[in-house]
Amino acid sequence: MKKWLRLTKKSPEAKGDLPHHAITDAPLKLSLRSDSDFLPSTQDLLWERWTKVRRLLQKEPLLAPPALGPGTRGGCVNIDDEGRVGQAVEAQPIISTHSSTLERLYHFAKLSGLKTCPNRACILNQERLRSNLPTRSTWCHSFFKWMLQWYSCYMSSLLANQSASAPIKMNISLGLLQCLGSPLYEGDTTYNTYMLPDRLIYDMMEWVARVEFCHPDAIQRSIFRDEYARRFRLCDTVYETDFDESLQKASDLGICLNRLWNLISVCPRTWRDLPALMAMTYGHDEKDPGSFRQLEDFSLRASPASRSTPELIDQQTHDACTSDLCHFSSMDSTRVAQRHKCADLQSCYFLHFTSNPNESLGRMLWNSRSTSSEGQIYSPMQVDSDYVAISHVWSDGTGAGTEGRGMVNSCLFDFFCTIARQLGCHGIWWDAISIPLEPKARAQALRTMHSHFSSAKHTVVHDEYLIHFPWKEDGTPCLALLLSPWFTRGWTAVELAVSHSVKVLFKDPTGATMPLIKDLENDVLANTPTCSLGHLIASSIIRKLRTITTRNRSLAGLMAILKTRSNSWPRDRAVIAALLAGIKPDIDAVNMQARVTQQIISSYSTVRGSFLIHGSPTISTHGPLSWCPSNLFNEGPTILSKEFQAWNTLNLTVDQTTGALLGNFIVFNLFAVKDNSEPFSMHSAVLKRLNSAYMQPSDYFVLRCSLRQRYSLVVRPKAITESPMRAIECDWVGVIVSDVSTLKVDLETSGDYEADVSIRIGTQSRVAEEISNAREFLDRYRGRYDEQNAKRGMYSELDFDPTLKGYLWNVKTGKWEKAGHGSEQVSVSP
Repeated sequence: MKKWLRLTKKSPEAKGDLPHHAITDAPLKLSLRSDSDFLPSTQDLLWERWTKVRRLLQKEPLLAPPALGPGTRGGCVNIDDEGRVGQAVEAQPIISTHSSTLERLYHFAKLSGLKTCPNRACILNQERLRSNLPTRSTWCHSFFKWMLQWYSCYMSSLLANQSASAPIKMNISLGLLQCLGSPLYEGDTTYNTYMLPDRLIYDMMEWVARVEFCHPDAIQRSIFRDEYARRFRLCDTVYETDFDESLQKASDLGICLNRLWNLISVCPRTWRDLPALMAMTYGHDEKDPGSFRQLEDFSLRASPASRSTPELIDQQTHDACTSDLCHFSSMDSTRVAQRHKCADLQSCYFLHFTSNPNESLGRMLWNSRSTSSEGQIYSPMQVDSDYVAISHVWSDGTGAGTEGRGMVNSCLFDFFCTIARQLGCHGIWWDAISIPLEPKARAQALRTMHSHFSSAKHTVVHDEYLIHFPWKEDGTPCLALLLSPWFTRGWTAVELAVSHSVKVLFKDPTGATMPLIKDLENDVLANTPTCSLGHLIASSIIRKLRTITTRNRSLAGLMAILKTRSNSWPRDRAVIAALLAGIKPDIDAVNMQARVTQQIISSYSTVRGSFLIHGSPTISTHGPLSWCPSNLFNEGPTILSKEFQAWNTLNLTVDQTTGALLGNFIVFNLFAVKDNSEPFSMHSAVLKRLNSAYMQPSDYFVLRCSLRQRYSLVVRPKAITESPMRAIECDWVGVIVSDVSTLKVDLETSGDYEADVSIRIGTQSRVAEEISNAREFLDRYRGRYDEQNAKRGMYSELDFDPTLKGYLWNVKTGKWEKAGHGSEQVSVSP
């Protein structure tokens, strides 16, 4: 019955500071079937049953009265001597007994034994939590109150544990995660938001998860991560309305749609995290109108006016940008004039910075203690003391400018000198003046540019968008950093990843001329469990990039970061990817792109199987990288979206010498699916290879992770290798789309497939074995090849019985031949 039931009445908007939807207890209109046996009373019975279950979390008291006297730890009445909050509750019996998510949450909360806590520290924690919540609970008031009490006491236990020897227990966190689990009603998966907790409850669970991922006890942290990955399944319908409102809110704020979706793509929960991120902006734009609005200043791109008059203001918005295109990201930023930091342009003059005549100086640093004077010529010098490295984007006028090499606005140089001195440094590395002009020296400097940031005492992030964003302690500067032009560039990602100390410049809300200097780790990112969920999510994205070269390295993670970034020169993409992968790119190689790609792939021990599922031309048609898209680090290969989940679960071993991939597959002949499949690609080169395979299907393998799989991989076997393990070497051919409605049954009935076959994708043998039939490769691989196999028609191109036509089987060449053509021939009897 619940499969066709649909709610048709939207609830009125609840009162409060922030907009959100409330589900009230008013009767709802239901769309019900008009069958003759459908009684009118069914509507009332459904409503009564639903309301009864909802009331458990809405009105039933879940907190016990406060106990007399202080608690055992820190005055909290809910923390026991072991640092555990509440009573230990086994979630599995509750899950086995109750079949609805709401009922499970109710019984778990009741059994936890939590009390209303009068402890001052817990009350303060609860006030901080409320201030950082995106909205109040819309209907499950009792459960929301229970969660607030538990989490505020849990914060007290975390603080108390800092000086305790025994680790705290995450009993409620783990049990709550297990009970919330999958969205269920009466044992079945449901998308009926009326029978599920609202978004705030799911977001609070995610909030808890963000904290537990940093749990001080490694074992408990690992247990929670595993349970989170295995059990926590969100119901998209709970988030859809809030997502649409958040998308509109971002548009109203003037945020570029392309940057917004790039941010969404790297969020832990993708689009479901947008409401939590945008919740941080509520009320912010009222106090600081337009602070999030993204504008492009074209006054620096126009022909320079007279230096005695200010340049005309010409700003353009990002209103025309789409989810997959920012109209300003690919513009040539090298043609932008330098920005002035002074108000009086007439009195501003140029400084001339010369090349480095002494190659032994290594990096070209400039002494920030020098005093500018009109007409003064600066020369690079060796700075033995600390220096700052300037990380910036050329599009906002802090690049080399258009006045000639080495010519810099004096006010801009003075601005950076002031920042350096405030940070206790006497040297500056700034690419506009620190990269040599001589071609060979310049090429060498570009090669090692990232090392200047890793060696600097501080990396200073300068972005005009952030310079005009007022600093606040509410987490919005962290969101602004993610949306800034600086965060969209490829080279700045490298600079952030290799830097040790990062300082970010923000607008001083007091109106001071110089910006505030804020430390990325200590000031901008979230560091306390009571920070808002949006702040925690934004911080996790930045911290993930900061550790990409050292922690949790993966090719998929590298690709996710590169996908959201742009750069002026396509050649730089592979170099940036290599530096983010933590390797030194071989940029002097003849085929630099292919060589650097091979270096990057070979630096990982495993890659996801989904990297094989694409429709793009590959680096080569034969060899170790026959599977690798040639545009892997440029615009990205043509890949599928949600249709290859099984391929994502397959981990392939990387040959760290060549970049070939090794894994176990279900294998069958292309002949089995040629009539109910078609090539997947929009590129003529790939279509040509697949069409050739369809003309000789018996020579090709189809690889899958499971029998019922729509997208399959076509490869051509070339040889059988024994090292490092026995496998069939194959060249990648392409991807096909199959009709799986009958394929699984047909294959299982005929038995015409092999499971758990080791396949090496990317050949290393220079000479292919003289075996022209895929079936024979499988038989030889399994060690079951004999003369009877040959007689049964190993060579499908022979449409006759070779024994009746005077053919004999040559055991040396593995072919049918006319009698008398070889001494190794044997007779095969019918």
